[in-house]
Amino acid sequence: MENISWLDAIIATTIVGIAYVFIGCCVASLGRWSHRSKIMGWLVLDPRKIVASSNRIASLSTFQVLFFTLIVLWLSIYWLFQSGVLITLQGDLAILLGIAGSGTALGKAADNSRSMLRQVNFSWIKKKTWIETDLIEGKYDDRMPRLFDLITTGSNFDVSRFQALGFTLVIGVAMLWEGILVDVAGIGGGDPFAFSVGSTYLALIGVSQGLYVGGKFSHKDSIKQLDTTLDEAREKEKTLSIEVSRCKEWKEKSSALEGQSKKLLELARMCAPAAYSEFLYVAEEASTLVSGLSGKPIHDVAIKPSLPPVCS
Repeated sequence: MENISWLDAIIATTIVGIAYVFIGCCVASLGRWSHRSKIMGWLVLDPRKIVASSNRIASLSTFQVLFFTLIVLWLSIYWLFQSGVLITLQGDLAILLGIAGSGTALGKAADNSRSMLRQVNFSWIKKKTWIETDLIEGKYDDRMPRLFDLITTGSNFDVSRFQALGFTLVIGVAMLWEGILVDVAGIGGGDPFAFSVGSTYLALIGVSQGLYVGGKFSHKDSIKQLDTTLDEAREKEKTLSIEVSRCKEWKEKSSALEGQSKKLLELARMCAPAAYSEFLYVAEEASTLVSGLSGKPIHDVAIKPSLPPVCS
C-alpha cells in the first residue's frame, strides 16, 4: 500500500462528500418529506431518503447506481490527482454502470405501469372506503424508507434482492480496493484502470438485476386481475340493486327502516338472496386483492353492497 497518497485520498473524499450533500439537498428541496426545515440537517445525509422511489421505498436499483457512481467519482478524482490524467472508463466498469442504470430505468417503468386502476374501479373502492389515498400503494404516503427495503418485497424477504445487494457491495469494495492499489505511476505501460470482475460476477449481478426487475413487472398482473374482479363486483352490485328495487317487500318495508343500515341489508338479502350471495362472493375476493396490494385489512363491515333508495 506504499503507493497510496493520503492527501489525494482526502481531497477525493471531500469532493465526493460535497457531491453527496448536493444530491441530498436536491432531494430534500423537492418537498417530498415533511420537515423541509431540515434541508441542511440529517435529511440530506440520510441515504434511505436519497435512494427512495416515488412510493417512499428505498430502491435497490437507485442504490446501485448511486453506490457505483460515488465509487467511480472518487476513483476518478483520486487518479486525476495522482497522475494528472482524467481516466476513461474501460472494461467491466462501464458494463456495471450500464447494468445498474438499466435496472433503474426498467424498475421505474415497472412502477409506473403497475400503480393505477381504471378510474371507475378506483372511484368504486374509494367510495366504499377500501382505500384512502389516490394510489393502491397509498400505504407508503407517510412511511419512512428503510434499509430493509433493499432486500424485501412488501414485508417478505426477497432472495433476488439480497443476492443483487450482496454482489453490489462485494464488487463495489473490490473496485475501490483495486483502484487504490493500482500503480498510477505505470499508467503509460499498460492498462491498469481496466477494472475487471470477471464474466461470472457480471452474469450473476445481471441475473439478479433481471429477477429484481421481473418481480416488479409481475405486480402489474395483480392490478389487472383486481380491475377484472372489480368490474365483476360492480356488475353484481348493479344486478342486486335492480332486483331489490323490484321486490315487493322492499317497496313496503324499506321506508320504515330508513337509516337502519343493518336491517336494510337484511331486507335486501331476503329480497334477492342469490344476487346478494353472488355479490358478496366477488366483493370478498376483490377486497382480498385490494388488501394484499395496500397492506391494510378491509373490515367485513366495508364489504357490503350499495342499496337502492328506500321507497317512500
